[in-house]
Amino acid sequence: MRVFVTGATGYIGHAVAAGFVRSGHTVHGLVRSEAGRETLLAAGAQPIMGTLDDADLLRDEARAADIVVQAADADHPRSISALLDGVRGRKAVFMHTSGTGIYADAADGEPSSSVNDETVVPDLTDHKIGRWNSERAVLEAAQGDTRTIVIRPSMAYGGGRSIQIPLIIDISKATGAGRYLGRGENRWSNVHIDDLADLYLLAAEKAPSGSLYNVASGEEGIRTIAQSVSRMLGFGGRTQSMTVAEGVAFRGFDFWWIDLASNSRVISTKARNELGWAPSRPGILHDIEFGSYADLHRPAAVAEGA
Repeated sequence: MRVFVTGATGYIGHAVAAGFVRSGHTVHGLVRSEAGRETLLAAGAQPIMGTLDDADLLRDEARAADIVVQAADADHPRSISALLDGVRGRKAVFMHTSGTGIYADAADGEPSSSVNDETVVPDLTDHKIGRWNSERAVLEAAQGDTRTIVIRPSMAYGGGRSIQIPLIIDISKATGAGRYLGRGENRWSNVHIDDLADLYLLAAEKAPSGSLYNVASGEEGIRTIAQSVSRMLGFGGRTQSMTVAEGVAFRGFDFWWIDLASNSRVISTKARNELGWAPSRPGILHDIEFGSYADLHRPAAVAEGA
C-alpha cells in the first residue's frame, strides 16, 4: 500500500515511516530540508518536499495514499483539515498522532491517583482545547470506507532520542545532578518508540473506524527517572529539585519542561485487546542506564569504571 507520513523525520514519524517500509509498503514522507530528504532516502522512503502550511500539497498526497499518518503536529488544525480532505469519502486510513500530555495536570511534582483510559475526558485548559478539537475532527471524519484513528502516545523513549528524556539529561549534565520539578512524585506513562511503531502498523490493519488509543507499556516517577539519569552520568544517583519558576528561568518557557511537573497516567487495555498489541522492548530506566541513552551520553570515564 502507499503510505503518506507527515513529520517523517521527527522522532515518532520517522520510526513509523521506517516500520511501514520494513513491512513492504511504499512510503512517502513530508520533509522541509535537504537533510530531511537524505534521511528519508536512507530509510527507503520517498521524500516529498513541503511544509504543513502547503495545504494543496497535503491534500493531494493524502488523496493518493491508502494510509495517511499525521505525526508532525497535533496542534496544527489547518494541516489536519487538509489531510482529512484528502481521505474523506473514499477507502483510506487516516491515523492522527496526539499525545497523553492532554491529561497533564499541572501538579507541580505532586502525585495523582488518576489513571486514564480512553473514556476519560481531560481537563480542557486553554492550551489543550485545540488538541481536543483536532482529535474530535479526526474521529468525526470516520464515515463509510474512510477509517480514522487517533493515537495518543505517552512519554516515548528509545534510540537515544525522545523529547523528555534528552531534556532531563541536558539539564542534569549542566547542573551536576539529576533534576526534576517540585518533589518529583508525579508520574508519566511511557512507551518504547519501537513498540509504538508496531502499534501504528497494527492499527492500520485492525483498528475499528473512529478508534482512540492511549498508548503506554510502563510508568515511572519523574524523580526516579532523574535518579537513573544521575547514575548514568556518573553523579551517583544524586538528584536535586527545581521549582517550576527555577526551571523556566534555567530553560526558558517550555511546555515540555513544565509538563514534566505534571502527571500523565494512562492504561492501554484497549490497544492490547483490540489490536493484539504486545510491547516487548526494554523499560525506560534500563534504556537510560544501560541502553541507547547510556551509549550516547555516558561520560567515557564513567563507562571505563563501570
